[in-house]
Amino acid sequence: MAVCPPQAAARLMSAIRSTASALGSEPWQGPLRRHRGRIIVILARQLADADQRLGSSYWTGADGHNVGRDVYQAYGIALGVARRARSLEDLMATLIAASATYRSGPGDPDGYGSATLGEIERDLKALSDQIA
Repeated sequence: MAVCPPQAAARLMSAIRSTASALGSEPWQGPLRRHRGRIIVILARQLADADQRLGSSYWTGADGHNVGRDVYQAYGIALGVARRARSLEDLMATLIAASATYRSGPGDPDGYGSATLGEIERDLKALSDQIA
C-alpha cells in the first residue's frame, strides 16, 4: 500500500470537503446519490492536483502561465456537469460532450486541462464498470 505524504493527504482532504460543499445535496437524488462519495473523490483528486500545481513555480512557464489553472478550469467544468447530472450515465455522457467542447477551444496550451477531463472520464467509466 502506498503511503501519502502528510501535505498531500491534507490537500486531498481539503479538496474533498470543498468538492462536497460545492456539489451540495440538492441534485443528488435517486440512483446517483448512491455514488456521491466516490464521485466526490474522483473530482476532489483533480482539485488537489490543481492546488498543488498552482502552489509551485515549477508548473509556471516563462510566459507566467501555470498549468494548475488549466487543471482547475477542467475541474470546474466537471463540477458543473456533476451538479446537473441525474444519473451516472447522464454525468458521463454530458462530461464527454463538455470535454469535446473544451478540447476544441484555444484555452489549454499545454493539454493539462484536457488530460484532467480525460482522467475524470476514465475514473467515472471505471466506477460505471464496477457497478454494472
